[in-house]
Amino acid sequence: MSRALLVLLALAACAEPEDSAEDTEPIGLIGEGVPWLDKTSEEKHSWMTFRVLPQMREKFEAFDPSYVGEFRCESCHGTEIESTGFTTIPHATGPAELHLSDWPGQSTDTEVQAYATFMDDEVVPLMATLLDTVVATQTQDGISCRTCHVVSN
Repeated sequence: MSRALLVLLALAACAEPEDSAEDTEPIGLIGEGVPWLDKTSEEKHSWMTFRVLPQMREKFEAFDPSYVGEFRCESCHGTEIESTGFTTIPHATGPAELHLSDWPGQSTDTEVQAYATFMDDEVVPLMATLLDTVVATQTQDGISCRTCHVVSN
C-alpha cells in the first residue's frame, strides 16, 4: 500500500463525523436501501462483504466450531470466486447434489440431519432476508435449498 494512501486513511480515521455512529454506514458498505435485484455488481459485492459474510460467519461458527477462523467468501462460493464473477456457488463446503433423503426430518445420518436442519432453519431464512426476498414455498419463488444445490430423488 502506498504511503500516500496510508496517510489518507489515517487522516480519514481521525476526522470528526458529522452524524452519530448509528447514522453512518460501515466503511465500504454501499447500496444500503437498494433492493438486491437492483444493486450494481459493486453494491452486491459490498453487501456480501459487509452484511452477508459477517452474519453467515457468525451462524456457521456457532453451529460448527470447525468454521471458526475459516469461514470466508470461498466457503460458499469456492476457490474460483473471482474467475466466476462472484456469481456461482459451487458448494465449496457441502455436497453439490442433495438427495431428498437429506431433507430435514428425512435422513437417518445424524450429522446430515443436523446440517439439513441448520440450513433450513437458520441459513435459508437469513439469506432470504439479506437478499430482500422470501423463503420459497410450493406456491412462491424465493430462496431454498435449490438456490445453491441440485436436488435429486
